Amino acid sequence: NGEARGVFKNIALDMRRFQNLELFVHAEDLIGKGSNLDKSAKFFIRFGSDATDNYYEYEASLKYTSKNARSPLEIWPSENTMNLAIQNFVDAKLRRDKDFPTSIELRREDVEYGTLDPHKKIYIKGRPSLGNVTTIMLGVRNKNPLISKEIVLWVNEIRLSEIENKGGYAGNASLNFNLGDFAVVNANASYASIGFGAIDQKPSERSQDENSAFSINTTVNVDKFLPEKAGVKIPLNYSYTQTIPVPKYNPLDNDVELKKAPNQDELKKVVRHC
Repeated sequence: NGEARGVFKNIALDMRRFQNLELFVHAEDLIGKGSNLDKSAKFFIRFGSDATDNYYEYEASLKYTSKNARSPLEIWPSENTMNLAIQNFVDAKLRRDKDFPTSIELRREDVEYGTLDPHKKIYIKGRPSLGNVTTIMLGVRNKNPLISKEIVLWVNEIRLSEIENKGGYAGNASLNFNLGDFAVVNANASYASIGFGAIDQKPSERSQDENSAFSINTTVNVDKFLPEKAGVKIPLNYSYTQTIPVPKYNPLDNDVELKKAPNQDELKKVVRHC
């Protein structure tokens, strides 16, 4: 009573390219043997870089399946189905960072998400990232310390769905011209947007950075300022190249898009000088 039980698995997963996290849950109450919604019996899924200090967690009340259930909807009730937009976890972290910037080491509930359905909640602890998920934990929790529970829990078809498939584009431009026999100028520029990739690349392999680059090379014959009878050649060469990367995600919190970071201008400067 008042305790939790769970199982975990170590993995290596980048969830940022997907839109939804889905799964089905079946629960049986071995004591009450009813089919009611138990507000104190909670299913939870926790994932992050570890299961104790840096994780996202989703928690939901359980609806029990009766012993004589036969239909799929009775065995896997819709109340237990999880179909959650992954962005909800990132938004919850951003709200937490704004409201409690000095105490991220504490496990906190995202109150705003909880207002949508009082039986479903999101928690955040530490600095988890959807781009670096190394542990997933599934379990059941009894939130009533006065009543013992015996529950059978099945979880089926855990999956990520709706992969981001937005493409990108890229281009190159070059300019070459001569100023008589005084100077030669060569200029080149290139740009590749987020999502650009080769035709044979999978969506997960496409670029997550916006890259701009330009270069200029010039050769100036300074000797043209001198009398021709001097008989000297003084070529002056100048070359300048700059690459400007703009990542899609905050490099310090890599499941938060850079454009949503409160200090995005400072972060862009850091990226460009790395």
